[in-house]
Amino acid sequence: MPKKVLILTDNPSPVLDIKKVCNFLSEYFNDVEYGGELISWLSLNREGLDGYEENLKSIRVLDIENPLTHPTNEYQDKTGKNIGISSDPNKVTGDLYDGYWLQRHLFSLINSESQKNLSEYSVIIITGKLFGTFEGKRYHARVVLLGCPHIVSTSGVVEAPARPPEYYWIMAGMLRSDSPVPEIDKFLGDKYLTYDDPRIDDTICSYLLQPLLYDLTGSAFCENTKCCIHNSHWQKEVLEVQYKQKLCEKCSRILKSVKSRYAAKT
Repeated sequence: MPKKVLILTDNPSPVLDIKKVCNFLSEYFNDVEYGGELISWLSLNREGLDGYEENLKSIRVLDIENPLTHPTNEYQDKTGKNIGISSDPNKVTGDLYDGYWLQRHLFSLINSESQKNLSEYSVIIITGKLFGTFEGKRYHARVVLLGCPHIVSTSGVVEAPARPPEYYWIMAGMLRSDSPVPEIDKFLGDKYLTYDDPRIDDTICSYLLQPLLYDLTGSAFCENTKCCIHNSHWQKEVLEVQYKQKLCEKCSRILKSVKSRYAAKT
């Protein structure tokens, strides 16, 4: 069980208050470290940075209906079938990354460049990149991808959980009438998270507990629908559960025991 938490950021939403995030996690863990922006933490030279960016290009999803079986140099600079997820064209660049290839790439980077013994850490990268995993017949955007490192997306928390049905009805009408899609947020924006939404802060804090619980117990989610570690599928659930940051008694007991147990050994 890792004794320490290392948080790195990768251009997350500008509304994210990393100090607030670390203070929240410090309620449960004695040693929470913010390493800064990923690129700075890695201390990449120009060649290393160019390689990093090229690798990212190679793991973009070109077609949401076909899994990316290996990185590719082919890239079509267009939106449409290759993304098909977004709601706000002024905010989303059109890039969707294969989550597992992204995780492999980040694992290779942080293990080759880090001077730390990362086996002592739960490493979490909070990113602004939108990533997905292929399940069933298509890619689905995700908020959290568990592993080494864990990845949590501030874009995913906007795009992945489904919005209320009326959102899709109204949006379809706006598209048919050539009305600007962002106008829909003026009517329904309180029912779901939007980009640069101040509610992202508290919501992401709850999502960060998922990978930490996974490292502690091997289970990522709580079956209690009122617990903020529950796997929410709708924006309504996210705002009722993750945003309010309420833990069930069982998960609260597990997380609080970590701090006292570790303190007793030091």
